[in-house]
Amino acid sequence: VAMAGLFSAFLVNDTVCVMLAPLVAEIVLEMKRKVEPYLLALAMASNAGSVATITGNPQNIVIGSVSHIPYTEFAAALAPVALVGLLLTVALIALVHRGEFASGARLQAKLPRIRVNRFLIVRSLLATLVMIGLFGFAWLATGNANIAALLVIVVGFAVAMIGSGMYMMYLGNRAIIDRLTDALMARGRDQLVAGDY
Repeated sequence: VAMAGLFSAFLVNDTVCVMLAPLVAEIVLEMKRKVEPYLLALAMASNAGSVATITGNPQNIVIGSVSHIPYTEFAAALAPVALVGLLLTVALIALVHRGEFASGARLQAKLPRIRVNRFLIVRSLLATLVMIGLFGFAWLATGNANIAALLVIVVGFAVAMIGSGMYMMYLGNRAIIDRLTDALMARGRDQLVAGDY
């Protein structure tokens, strides 16, 4: 919850969900736990965390750009709101899915074998540095962090779509998606048969 909330404060929340959901699902399925509370927590935390800054979600970007509220003032005003949202997320998930967390046992996932693609790591780090540099340059050039953030998001989105690795990401996560779908379908079938819906 904390990681999703923090990432969503600075990255667009949809991106956080798309990038973390396969990882969360794989870990939870490996531990043979119910996947729903963990994915709900991810989605809710990324939504709550995105409130904190102008770059957290598209609505904030529009508000910040139109209102000319400085980035730091926006964050100072809304970061406490995001923190309350994250705390409520933890409380609601724990309350609604108390059976999942009632034992209080510390869960340990078996560490998966890590495949490292050095080319993608270098490419991602370079893209991140370019985006940070573009943000700094645009902020200095315009004197407005909101316009700088908007420019970086638009350019970043365009570059990501043009040179998209989404299809490769899809292929790499296909096995996880299949396992998750099978687990959810089996659970739904079991609940339907038991009349527990």
